[in-house]
Amino acid sequence: MLIRDLPTTDKKYTAMSLTFCSHRQFLARPLALILALAALSACDSYRQDPNCSTFFSENNLGRFILQEDGAALDADTGLLWYRCAAGMRYSNGQCLGVPVLLPWDEANQFAADFGENSSRRWRLPGNEDVRSITETQCRNPAVNTTIFPQLPVENFWTNDNAFLGNDRKCMVYSYRGQIVCREQPEALHAFMLVSDPD
Repeated sequence: MLIRDLPTTDKKYTAMSLTFCSHRQFLARPLALILALAALSACDSYRQDPNCSTFFSENNLGRFILQEDGAALDADTGLLWYRCAAGMRYSNGQCLGVPVLLPWDEANQFAADFGENSSRRWRLPGNEDVRSITETQCRNPAVNTTIFPQLPVENFWTNDNAFLGNDRKCMVYSYRGQIVCREQPEALHAFMLVSDPD
């Protein structure tokens, strides 16, 4: 049956359903475009970034100035970073040994003790400090590996508390540099050491 063959009383309902269908088609195109764009943008999260160990050349110091004592000065922030994870020893361009894994309180005490045995005051880096050295174009670990050689892919403590209280602490996963602030302070993790400008 065609629309023109319908009785006159049904024409108003038919006109309404035709109007509804044209509105649906009108909305379907932008919706399809939005869904297609969302699908394409999700592809970026699955991209394969290169390893930082092959991304940086041996001589690429970036903004860092190397010190003789195994530290590197960040010229942008003024922070002095120990180039190895705590517990490892810097020698001839390499980090030797294994990182020490400690609960959050003991990691902070280790940093204070490390400072007492050197000429500087050391601490665990904060979330913003870690973000300042995180590389976004490479991974595994997400740092300049010329500056931080043999940095293990681990969860590293930061000195920050979780946003909602002191019972949870923050850590960074060095593979991509993601910071998470929900770790129990009794957990055992590696950590880095940083010293503020004089």
